[in-house]
Amino acid sequence: PLWGTCLGFEYLVQMAAGSTTILERGYDAYNLSLPLELTPSEKSSNSLLYADPSISEVVSHQNITMNNHHQGIRPTDFQANVNLTNTFQITSTNVDRQGKPFVS
Repeated sequence: PLWGTCLGFEYLVQMAAGSTTILERGYDAYNLSLPLELTPSEKSSNSLLYADPSISEVVSHQNITMNNHHQGIRPTDFQANVNLTNTFQITSTNVDRQGKPFVS
C-alpha cells in the first residue's frame, strides 16, 4: 500500500490524476477532528486499520483524525478520474463543517 497524509495525500492525488487542478478549494476543515467514514474498499485493502479491529473501531467512531486543510477532492471527482481509480481505492471519506464531502 501507498500512504499519503495531508499534503502528501494531496501531492499523490495530483500526480496520479495528472492534474494540478484536481483539488477543490473552499473546504471548511481547518483544525477539525473527525472519525473516518470507512468505505467497503477499506475492508478489502491492505490498510493497517484492519490488523486490529479495535483500531478500526476507534478511528471510525471517535473524533481522533485531525484535518487542517482548505482544499480536497470530492469522492465523485475522484471516481470520475480514471487515473485515480486505476491507481487507488477510496478507503475513507468525511464531510467538512459545511457538509461538503472529501476523500480522507
